[in-house]
Amino acid sequence: MTDDLKKLIKIICDHGEEICESSRMAKLVRPYMELSEEYSRRGVTPYFSDVYAAYYRMNGPSGSSPEFKKTYFSYLERLRAGEDISYEEIAKGLYETEKKHQFSLITKMLATAKDDSPVYDAGVAQVLGVGVIGQGPFSEKLKRGEMLIEEMKRVLGELSKDEDFLSVVRIFDEVYYKNKFPFFAKCHFIFTVYVDGKKKKKSVAVFSEDTAEEEEGDK
Repeated sequence: MTDDLKKLIKIICDHGEEICESSRMAKLVRPYMELSEEYSRRGVTPYFSDVYAAYYRMNGPSGSSPEFKKTYFSYLERLRAGEDISYEEIAKGLYETEKKHQFSLITKMLATAKDDSPVYDAGVAQVLGVGVIGQGPFSEKLKRGEMLIEEMKRVLGELSKDEDFLSVVRIFDEVYYKNKFPFFAKCHFIFTVYVDGKKKKKSVAVFSEDTAEEEEGDK
């Protein structure tokens, strides 16, 4: 782990209870528990698709097109059926619908279907320090996405052996004792709450030691 990541993990560990017991965590976890159960039991039903699209903000004027969502959920159902579909194949298929590389949404799809697939979003990138897709042609973004997925797996693999961080995961499991989420999903929730709280500056749990100085300077 990098020194920056070690520092962030220490902050998260020092305030694990606040993060895991926060209302923000509940708003993230409870709908996802329902989604996971629906996907496992019934697959990609219309109800699942509607809730999933709302949860991941695929709707609205700036959201995904009907064609994109139709293709997206067809891949998700095929993954549930056990088909071995690669990130590259999914990315190329979705690119044909909107000419966009929706990397974050693809990782969320893969994470829904596979326990060993990490979610990528701004919060995860900020905590793990894995970078962003960046600009450029689709072919370059595709390669960059593959590299980011492997880098996330590597770093999360290190965290899975870190006893201090695992203590926060155990708190999460105590709060949401009925959850059956894989380790990568729990990391995503914990990182998201940390980053969201840091932005809003509403909880000591997400501030580093220099927060007081930052707030003083903001006045």
